[in-house]
Amino acid sequence: MKIDSINFLGIFCIIFEIALGEYVKQDNYISFSIVVGFFVGLVFSIIKFQSPELIILFTIIFSIILYLIALFCASMYMKFIDYDEKKMNIKKLDSTLNYYLDEFDKKEKETTSIRNYLKHNINSMNNKAAYKE
Repeated sequence: MKIDSINFLGIFCIIFEIALGEYVKQDNYISFSIVVGFFVGLVFSIIKFQSPELIILFTIIFSIILYLIALFCASMYMKFIDYDEKKMNIKKLDSTLNYYLDEFDKKEKETTSIRNYLKHNINSMNNKAAYKE
């Protein structure tokens, strides 16, 4: 990962990536921060305030603040990331897709043969029933 200048935000983004894993999506960072903001805001508001209205208000405000901080950090993370290192392995993806396509074709042929077998048996049973009448 390349960082143009060493600053607090770049270091925070690196810590964020190490803490939550390299393959976590940007949306998951934001969702995680909303949940953390809600519970931290709830705990602090319960400790500080007695009124239910103030508890709810402080919890919402704290969640919004952590959401905005996480949104900003996730945006800066996407700015500093080096996309050349994160390219997809096209050959592996193509081979995996071809494998699943072949498996799908096998299942489709099997399903078609079962359907034809059932159709043939139902038709033969209907013909036997019509012949007895």
